[in-house]
Amino acid sequence: MVRHLVVGDLRVQRIERKGGWRSWTIVWPEGTLHAEADRFLRGHDGSGTQKTYAYYLVDHLRWLERECLAFDTVQLRDLERYMGVVGAEVHMPLGEPWRMGKRPYGRSALSTAASCLKGFYLHQSSRGVNVDLGGKLDGTRLPSRVDRHRSLLGHLKSAMPTNPLAPKGPHRRHPKMLPDGAREKLLATVNSARDRMVVTWLADGGLRIGELCGLHLADLHLRENAACGECRAPHLHVCHRPGNPNRAEADTPSRPPAGAPCEARRSRVGAPPGRPSPWAAGPGPRPAGQCGSAWRGGSPGDASARRARSSTSRRPRRRV
Repeated sequence: MVRHLVVGDLRVQRIERKGGWRSWTIVWPEGTLHAEADRFLRGHDGSGTQKTYAYYLVDHLRWLERECLAFDTVQLRDLERYMGVVGAEVHMPLGEPWRMGKRPYGRSALSTAASCLKGFYLHQSSRGVNVDLGGKLDGTRLPSRVDRHRSLLGHLKSAMPTNPLAPKGPHRRHPKMLPDGAREKLLATVNSARDRMVVTWLADGGLRIGELCGLHLADLHLRENAACGECRAPHLHVCHRPGNPNRAEADTPSRPPAGAPCEARRSRVGAPPGRPSPWAAGPGPRPAGQCGSAWRGGSPGDASARRARSSTSRRPRRRV
């Protein structure tokens, strides 16, 4: 992703909105809005996906400008060729090199780029632009046994969406886990109470980086029977606050309507064993309208073991 000032080329533009919200769009070199890209990105307004798709899409739009391709003339073979120049394994002439001096996309980045391109051209197809390409991208396949096991009602599925631009090959079934003893080594390396708290809470609570960095003092209920009344055990609240000074935001699917409480999740996190919580007297009342009802399950312990149990518990029992 480009993190320096771009002059004379398409670029991603951040838009500051009221209430601390931020949106992302794509503009031309002279500063005018790229209408097609903006219409597509507005469908993801208020989510982290909008920023991710904006940076992947702007690279593709720059490639279209170099290849002198318009939206109504792009073919599936052109998109496959683009995926090849950014790192995918395709068997065809790729043309001039692209992204010189940069590393090719990995498998995860290629999957994200394929989803972005499919969504963008399906959006164009819905507006009557290049309908043939949209029909080729909007394909389905028969569900496999793995697909049926992953879904709650997998035995009822008759078709699964497919993306011809996605990388081929087996997918990683389980998330990457820390090796045994990694937590103890990290705790032995850090030299401050803040860093020890970060390592401990990331491991015990299963928090994401944005969730941890976006915590406020009022979110920490590190005593039993807190005043919020939502959980008897020590816990914390993870809320989506767009106006954090450090710009840390908990992931949220979309912008909540005006006046609605922001999404919050609760994760049980207690004080380190043998040490009283620094907020034993209680953090005080929480801000009004900051607490929701969604539950981020879990209890103190190894978050990796909890995720492993959840991945295996989704498989339905085999009928006899």
